[in-house]
Parts: sequence; structure tokens; C-alpha cells
Amino acid sequence: MSAPFLLPCPFCGGKAYTDRSADCTATPSVGCEDCGTHNVAETMGEAIIKWNARTSRPKTFPERNNHE
Repeated sequence: MSAPFLLPCPFCGGKAYTDRSADCTATPSVGCEDCGTHNVAETMGEAIIKWNARTSRPKTFPERNNHE
């Protein structure tokens, strides 16, 4: 079986990986080796589709009001 096609991380551009235990008891997930972001789904196919459909966050963020 060939490795699934995974786009780079939408946040840092790092290499993506799939994760599931050998006995298939863990929740299927796809994550980034560099920044650690990840997503989970009920099936590995769904996790891969979700990962490849993600978009990055805006490069700039509006000012936050800190109420301290």
C-alpha cells in the first residue's frame, strides 16, 4: 500500500504524518512533525481529507483588548 498524499502543514509548512496505533485502537490523526498541530477523525481517510482541506490562519491578527 502506498503512502497517502499529504499536503504540508498549513501553519508552518512542515512535513505531515499519519498516526494510528498498530492494533487500530487509537483515533486516526494527521499531524505536523514540526509544529505539532494535528486533527483527528473517525477514519484515516477522513483525517487525511480534513488535513488536506485546511487553510492557514491569517498572517496578521487584529489587536486584542486585554482587560487586566
